[in-house]
Amino acid sequence: MFVRSISLDELAIDWDNIWQDSGFGGYVPDGQTERLFHEVVDEVVQTARPMYGYIFYPNEGSDRTTLRLGGTSFHTGGIIARYLFEAEEFAVFVATAGREFESLQHRLHEGGDIVKQFMADIIGSEIAEATGRLLSRELESSQAVRAYGTSNRYSPGYCGWPVAEQQALFSLLPPAPCGITLTDSSLMLPIKSISGVIAVGPRIEKMPYGCAICGRKDCYKNRLRKKENDEYC
Repeated sequence: MFVRSISLDELAIDWDNIWQDSGFGGYVPDGQTERLFHEVVDEVVQTARPMYGYIFYPNEGSDRTTLRLGGTSFHTGGIIARYLFEAEEFAVFVATAGREFESLQHRLHEGGDIVKQFMADIIGSEIAEATGRLLSRELESSQAVRAYGTSNRYSPGYCGWPVAEQQALFSLLPPAPCGITLTDSSLMLPIKSISGVIAVGPRIEKMPYGCAICGRKDCYKNRLRKKENDEYC
């Protein structure tokens, strides 16, 4: 499994606009809130050690509703599979804000500062997503050498893919990849982590997420789509 540790500088997170990136569009913090937020950012910068990792599996006969890799069938449904079934290979990936960040969250919780906990939660989500975006860009660049395209990232729990299949996904990864463990209820620990698959191959193109037409502003994929569209403009 390929694993890479990442500095926060590489993620190029726009801290001043993180509220908009996190779904709080239009919110402008007052001076006191902004100062407190940047205190939390300073703690995070000194603490967080994000990582990503992935491993390739060949396509074992996927179709328009089911992905087959690693001797396992994933019932993603048509919204996801139609973009991925022609892959040559699949990258099974994880990305995380890291255990160090989760330890910081625990310290804030023990200190009883609810506002800082809330801010750290927003920051951690953005770090995990930014790490996933970096993974996507770097994988796209490396596969271009082979004249392969790459898909968007797709994760259990979205677009009709049952979250319970997270267990099967993790069975294709080494134990505790990037320090991430999975509970019986398929919750990843550290919580600020993401996982899923990316299709690669000569017939794969990065297409809009299938749920793009719904327009729900509170949807994770719609926020991600907007973020990635802004980056590619």
